[in-house]
Amino acid sequence: YALFSSKIISLPIKEGQVVEQGELLAEFDTRELQYQLAQIQGQIKSIQAEQELQKSVISLDKMRELYEAGAISQKEYEDARNKINSNYYTGLLESLNAQAASVQYKIDESSIHAPVQGIVAGLDVQEGMVVVPGQRIMTIVPRGEYLIKVYVLTEDAAKIKPGMEVE
Repeated sequence: YALFSSKIISLPIKEGQVVEQGELLAEFDTRELQYQLAQIQGQIKSIQAEQELQKSVISLDKMRELYEAGAISQKEYEDARNKINSNYYTGLLESLNAQAASVQYKIDESSIHAPVQGIVAGLDVQEGMVVVPGQRIMTIVPRGEYLIKVYVLTEDAAKIKPGMEVE
């Protein structure tokens, strides 16, 4: 199943093919995710720089001196104090870091590998298709013995014998 919307850029398997556990089954285009991640990382750097600038510009001691000297109003002093003591930048950075982690997770999960050794059955996509989250891509039927339940006509039941080949 697809975890996110993306275009399939590689589908090196075919229906009916035997695959080994861990073998690459499909790869998704991550360019848009990489652009998103770069944008988020840029925002993080910008906020960190703004936070440092605010700390250097708004020295609370300097603001107190200006307030006591009557150069700024009490409101300006309190605004500066609140900005320095608030969690404004911390909250922004935590939010952006969470977004970056989410995008990085999608990039890390951009390829699908066979969970078990088996046969590719029900290949529902083609290279170049865009898939959506939760869309089934293919089914891998594990190798081994299978129990198959079938219904046959009464007149055909007499012809069926153990060990017969099936088509």
